[in-house]
Amino acid sequence: MNANARVIFALFMIHVVCSSAPLGIPALIPFIQSDLGLSLTELGGLSASLSLGVAAAGLFTGWSGDIFGIRVMAGIGLSLAGIAFFIASQSTTIPALVVLFALAGAGYSTITPATNKIVLQRVEKRLWGTAMGIKQTGASVSGFLTALLFPIIGVHFGWSTALAGAGAAIMICGITVFIVHRDPPAGDRQASRGNQRSLRRLLTNRDLVLLCVETALRVGIQFAVLTYLLLFSLDELKLSVPAGAAILAVCQIAGAVGRIFWGVVSDYCFGGRRKVVYVPLAFAASAILLLLSFCDAATPLPLLFLVAAGIGVSALGFQGLGFSLTVAVVPQENVGAASGLSMAFAFSGAVVMTPMFGYIVEHTHLFERAWQALALVAMASACIVLFVREPVAEKAPAAAE
Repeated sequence: MNANARVIFALFMIHVVCSSAPLGIPALIPFIQSDLGLSLTELGGLSASLSLGVAAAGLFTGWSGDIFGIRVMAGIGLSLAGIAFFIASQSTTIPALVVLFALAGAGYSTITPATNKIVLQRVEKRLWGTAMGIKQTGASVSGFLTALLFPIIGVHFGWSTALAGAGAAIMICGITVFIVHRDPPAGDRQASRGNQRSLRRLLTNRDLVLLCVETALRVGIQFAVLTYLLLFSLDELKLSVPAGAAILAVCQIAGAVGRIFWGVVSDYCFGGRRKVVYVPLAFAASAILLLLSFCDAATPLPLLFLVAAGIGVSALGFQGLGFSLTVAVVPQENVGAASGLSMAFAFSGAVVMTPMFGYIVEHTHLFERAWQALALVAMASACIVLFVREPVAEKAPAAAE
């Protein structure tokens, strides 16, 4: 295994381990509700608190990574997330869980800025798009594995055991990053300190702001799909629980494949250009979400699987390309802060759009309208990227996350 492969594999595993609790919580929600007697409103607040923590801390953690380095930022942040999840596993009140999940989200927000900077520091430029896609796939793999394993653990040992184990694993990962990782010389970070004195540098970057808004839309779509696809399969498509779970699993796996595949296509077929792949991907997501809105109980199961796979590849498979395009439009010394700002926008989109999807369904009594709304959002995201000025090939991340 060469140096590039070792780094990419390590980043992939970091995402697998550190996403286990954040992406595993939905699989534990029924057990938490039963154990603590929570209402649906309280469960919604509990789920949102994690995203709020990520959104609130995202900019600060990215900025701190540029100044203090990945070792301090990610080592402390991931350790904090692990400790918060572990303590939350022993909590029995909703206020305590909300606070601890928010703290865990703040710590978890360090993972993307940290791994983005490591890609830029340790991976050859020609592989940046592929590396971004593979490392982000770790989150999808983690979500798939926890969806399979956490319910079994919850039945036999309780939700607290599953969450405690995930929290301990994240804490160990954070400690390992702190011990093993070595940042560039302090002089390089000192240069970024001067460039990070004000947020104005980032907020006046037209292309970065456009991409942050667009990322909020795409991540909002992603969270809405993952939250409601199973419920739609059971209530509207009248599928059995195993068949509905299979639909969701196909969507997740397709998303993982898409994150790698589109990065490879961008790197090797288009010389590292991102927009040429990223924009059609958003239009494709819009079309497939629109197709999903017309599916009903009479739709053949094989077609439903194809639609789920198409949504996964398009609406969930964008992140590697998105991060590559984001880091391309800012100076390398500002990558951490730019990634943090992007994460803050992204999770804000998730906080807003997921309950908005539910609101549409509740007030129209039709999933069809909600899927069509997501299709419009996907189209809007594609139009936004059309106005982003991608750097010329020799300056783009994969030309020469």
